[in-house]
Amino acid sequence: LWGIQLIFGMILAVYPIFICLGIVSLISIIMNGGGRIVRLGIRKALQLHANIVGVEYKSVKDPSINRNGQYLLLADFRSIIDITAILVTAPKEDTVTVIRKHNFYIPLLGWCLKAAKYIPFQRHKPRQMFKNLVEVMNTTNLSFVYFPRGHTEEISDLKDLPKNYLKLIHLLKLDVIPIRLKDEEHYKFDVIPRLTTTVNYGKPISFSTLSKMSNDEIHEMIFHEIYKNSLC
Repeated sequence: LWGIQLIFGMILAVYPIFICLGIVSLISIIMNGGGRIVRLGIRKALQLHANIVGVEYKSVKDPSINRNGQYLLLADFRSIIDITAILVTAPKEDTVTVIRKHNFYIPLLGWCLKAAKYIPFQRHKPRQMFKNLVEVMNTTNLSFVYFPRGHTEEISDLKDLPKNYLKLIHLLKLDVIPIRLKDEEHYKFDVIPRLTTTVNYGKPISFSTLSKMSNDEIHEMIFHEIYKNSLC
């Protein structure tokens, strides 16, 4: 049933909307626009798709989060649903993330990603991703979603958590919002599967605070905020 819902969701929601967004994106790229309309469109398309395939996104936000602020959002990656859940519920609508570079060459979709200022990523060229990311963050007021462990194995201990995200913290000099995600599966009418993903946006950690900490101290804090509490 999940597969059938996914296919119908793509046909009924995502494809038509991305065709329209693709046209808007091409115009935005030509006119060197900021991409805000495209980002809003992507957010609405992902929300509509979730409604059709039976996924519900809920969010809990710390009251100290400034909706107009620029943040580095750190979360654990478990599935593609996590990316869409954060992009749909992010406190700030102008939020982007890293997308594999080959997606930027797909007509319509690639135009949307480029116009919306998403960051292309190639596994063998991480420095280029960092360079592109810093350039976008320094020239816009966008917030950015990053998954510290990438798509690697399960995190069960501090030593399993890669440290490459620390470069982003020092390069971007942004306040950090730790995110915890929780899934609950239930059935509608005892037949149709439904999934609820709750996105918990923690209290922002200011860069001024992080700058006074060692990398090991930051590493331990991030592990505790994102992983350890969710592993208990």
